[in-house]
Amino acid sequence: MESRREILDRIRSYVDSEIPAAMEYLIGCDSMAAMMHFIYPGMEDDEWRRMMLDCRSVDDFFDICFIPAARRIAQISTEEVTCDGLDRLSVEEGYLFLSNHRDISVDAGMLQLVMRENDFPPFEMAFGENLIFNDFFVHLIKSNRLFSVPRMTDLGKYARYAPVIAEYVRERVARDVSVWIAQRNGRTKDGADVTEPALLKLFVLGCGGSQQQALSALNIVPVAVSYEYEPCDLQKVRELFIKRRDGGYKKQPNEDFESVFTGLMQSKGQMHYSFCQPVSQEDVASVCRDGRVMFPELARLIDRRIFKGYHCFPSNYVAYDLLNGTDMSKNVCDTEYRTRFNQYLAEKVDALVGELGEENRSELHRMFLELYANPVVNQLA
Repeated sequence: MESRREILDRIRSYVDSEIPAAMEYLIGCDSMAAMMHFIYPGMEDDEWRRMMLDCRSVDDFFDICFIPAARRIAQISTEEVTCDGLDRLSVEEGYLFLSNHRDISVDAGMLQLVMRENDFPPFEMAFGENLIFNDFFVHLIKSNRLFSVPRMTDLGKYARYAPVIAEYVRERVARDVSVWIAQRNGRTKDGADVTEPALLKLFVLGCGGSQQQALSALNIVPVAVSYEYEPCDLQKVRELFIKRRDGGYKKQPNEDFESVFTGLMQSKGQMHYSFCQPVSQEDVASVCRDGRVMFPELARLIDRRIFKGYHCFPSNYVAYDLLNGTDMSKNVCDTEYRTRFNQYLAEKVDALVGELGEENRSELHRMFLELYANPVVNQLA
């Protein structure tokens, strides 16, 4: 069985001394060449390889690869990426950013870009171990401030790894290095963002003191990430429909990889990040009973802040109106936008009906509407 040290080395991101060897490996990968051609169109292979070999730190690689890639993806797949609430934070402190989860790569990737463009330091990002497809991804991900978390469905492995992950996160924040993690295991499929209490419980494992103190020290900041057009919306509705119909869903071998690529490149319209009111010591105390944290209550507190912070776009209001027979969207968009959004949904439904059957058209249409309408439902509630 793996030791604590071996588990830590397996999950953690790279440190500066490991970057040169990682660069040596990456420059020989075809996937790296394709990525650098995307980031730097027209650049000769010798030039980008030399740039990578000159990297001597995580910061170096972040500046020549991650941020330029994020800018290219934003340019190609979004109209605008905006934010609010950064005035609640200090560049001198570390935080645990706990965000709703809509896309495997974009949620955290665009957040890094937002933070960089507002002069905040980079943060570390948690990602599912199921996304380590091969050695190329191991070196790429670990060089880019990502650390891995096993799926909660693998209970034995999760039980062994969870205390090490908890200590890793607490140590990073204590050193004023911020960490991002999604509020749940797997992306939200229906637009109703809900925090898993088990995730919050993870952060106090092995803390050696009171749960209340351990959570307060994490400086938890709920973050609402909002999309005008949901990344992988067709794939999400398809998966949710099959899961409800068959009682389960089995992913195809390359499905996670395809979701990463689709989420990155699919048009997302406008994006917005809201840095919600941080979880204070008083907030944590309010959900404690007899010295014990009531994790479901803390999860609901975080959910309320994310619901309130979610930036509802006209697409959300149009979907809500179509589901409920209301006319809220008339205050935020015109008839042309509503027609265009209806056409967008119709094309998505048509694409699924070919596979799942004409008899399911109305149900699929309703599920698409719910995916877009639920952020409005949550705010109204």
